[in-house]
Amino acid sequence: LVLLTRLPQLGYKELQGDEGLIMERAAASLLGDDQELFLHQKGPAEILIPLAAWGLTGATTELWMRLPFAWAGILSVLALFALARPLSGRWPALLAAFLFAAGGFGIAFSRIVQYQSLVMLWTILALSHAFLYRRHGRSLHLILSASFVAAGLLAHYDALMVVPAVAWLFLLRAIEQRALPWKAVAGALLLATIILRLFYIPLSTSPTFADTG
Repeated sequence: LVLLTRLPQLGYKELQGDEGLIMERAAASLLGDDQELFLHQKGPAEILIPLAAWGLTGATTELWMRLPFAWAGILSVLALFALARPLSGRWPALLAAFLFAAGGFGIAFSRIVQYQSLVMLWTILALSHAFLYRRHGRSLHLILSASFVAAGLLAHYDALMVVPAVAWLFLLRAIEQRALPWKAVAGALLLATIILRLFYIPLSTSPTFADTG
């Protein structure tokens, strides 16, 4: 179902609406306009992903522009199943994944060049690793969770919505263990900050920053 709703005839329709704006900015960036990412007024991931393939090959089509977003949509369903299975068991997790796979929101945004599929995938992965951290207490899961939140924020500010859930799971672990793992927290925050500053520090010094704000 996931593959059948997201991959067939992915490139049949010409670019429309925001897709055209995204690829226009990608084209301008390839031609050397370094302000296009800042003019976009949100995270750069939806531009950079199709831009990377376009820049490497020198050509692109609707199929190749949309394919990374389709795969993000497919992986989101698998990530949701992986998140739900240890919490509710195999069959409830399968039902949750089926409903998510069949929902129009997930299908539609998996078939266009836009950030939603990226945000869904990366926030689900952030939440999954936060659950794993609460269960096992491994620093790696905390670091990965923070990294996926940061990656989501490079797609869109909507990724902030997962932060309270991730923080709550971390606090539950700290309360249960009656200890705060300062080194793991510092490492996770440092890596997330490094990821975010790659874009948001240059944005803050751009003339377009006030408009974005």
